[in-house]
Amino acid sequence: MILIETAGGFGNQLQQYAFCKKLESLGADVRLDLHWFSGEVQEKTEYKRSLSISRLSGISFSEASAADRERLLGKEGLSRSLRKAAGKLLPFARREFTESGIYHGELMERIRQHPDTDLYIRGFFACEAYYADLLPSLRDKVSFPVDTDPLLSFEERGAIHALSEKIRETEAVSIHIRRGDYLDEKNRALFGGICTADYYLGALSHVLKSAFSPRLFVFSDDPSFSEAFVRDLVAKLQKSDDPVIKAAADALLIEAVNVCHGENSLYDVYLMSLCRHNITANSTFSFWGARFNAHEDKIMVRPERHKNSQPFDPEVMKKLWPGWTFVSEHGNIS
Repeated sequence: MILIETAGGFGNQLQQYAFCKKLESLGADVRLDLHWFSGEVQEKTEYKRSLSISRLSGISFSEASAADRERLLGKEGLSRSLRKAAGKLLPFARREFTESGIYHGELMERIRQHPDTDLYIRGFFACEAYYADLLPSLRDKVSFPVDTDPLLSFEERGAIHALSEKIRETEAVSIHIRRGDYLDEKNRALFGGICTADYYLGALSHVLKSAFSPRLFVFSDDPSFSEAFVRDLVAKLQKSDDPVIKAAADALLIEAVNVCHGENSLYDVYLMSLCRHNITANSTFSFWGARFNAHEDKIMVRPERHKNSQPFDPEVMKKLWPGWTFVSEHGNIS
C-alpha cells in the first residue's frame, strides 16, 4: 500500500493526483491521505486550502484511513525523528519517502519493481516526467463542471461561458502572473526574481513569432496590476526591431480575465486550458492550464526555474518537461 500526502493549493493537488494515477498504472495500491485538509491541521496552516480537486468531474481515488496512516507512520506518539532514525538503521524497512529533488527516478524504479511496497510519500511532484504519458488520459477523464458546480453563481457560470466562447474563436494566448502570496517576504525569497519583466518579454516575443493574429488573455490574482504590466510589455514590443514581433504587437488585443475569485479561481485553469498557447508563471496553477490544453500545436512557455533553490540544466529539463519552451529571467530562450 502506498499513501500520498495530499496538500497545498489546486495545482499541487492536481500533481499529487496525477502522480497517484501514475503509480496506480504501475500496479500499486495507492491512496491519497487527506489529513492535511482536516480542521486541526488547517488551523495551524498559514495558507489555508480546501480539497479543490474534489470539485472536478472525473476525479476518482481511494482515500487513506486513519488505520492506513497508523500502519505506515505508526502511532501519533512516535515522533517523526524517531521514525527517521529507525529508517537509517533499517533502510530496507523504511516506509517514508520525502521528495527532495526535481525528479526521483529511483523512487519510480522501486515502485515498478515492487508495486506492493508499503510506503508513505510526501511531495508536490511538479516534474512532468512523472506522468507525462498519462496527461492525454487525464485531459479526457477530468473536466470542470461549469454548469453543475454548486459553488458557482449564475453570474459566474454565464461569465465563464461567454469568455470560453471568445477564447475558442481566436488564437488565444494565456499569460499568467502570480502575485498574492508570492509577494510575502518568505515566498519572495523562494519564488521571487524568476518571472521578471524580461522573462515575460522573452516569452511573448517567442509566441508572437509563431502565433497567427493572437489575442492575449491575462490571468492573475491581481488583474488590475497585471493588465497594466502586460500593456507596458506590449508597448515595448511595439518598438521591436524585429518586424514580425512589432507587427504582431501592434495588432495584439489584450483582455484581463476577472471572472472568478477565491475558491472559484480554479476555473481560471479551465479557461487557460482553452487557449491555443500558454505563457505560465513559476506556478503549478498555470502549469495545469497548459497541461489541460488539448491543442496539438500549442506553445507552452515556462520559466527555467520554479524555485530559486532549483538548478537549471537545459538538457536535463528538456527531457523531464517534454514539449515545453524554457525562458530565463533575462528573457533568453534555453
